[in-house]
Amino acid sequence: MARMNPGQRIAPASEDLPAPACCEVLAARRARRMRLLLLTVAASVLAVAAISAGLPATGLAVYLAVTLPFAFFS
Repeated sequence: MARMNPGQRIAPASEDLPAPACCEVLAARRARRMRLLLLTVAASVLAVAAISAGLPATGLAVYLAVTLPFAFFS
C-alpha cells in the first residue's frame, strides 16, 4: 500500500516554504536595497563635491554611473 501513496513523491508547493527561508529571502532583498541606496547617496555627495570643485563633467559622470544600478535594479 505504501507504493500507492503519491504524497511521498510530490514536491511541496512554493508557498509551503518554511518561515526562516522566507525571512532570509526578505532580509537579503532589504540588505541589497539598502546597499544600493547607500551607494546612491554616496555618489550624490561625491558628485556635489566634484561639481563644486569645478569638475561638472566628472561629477555628473560619477553620479550617473553609480545611480543607474539603483534605477534599474531597485
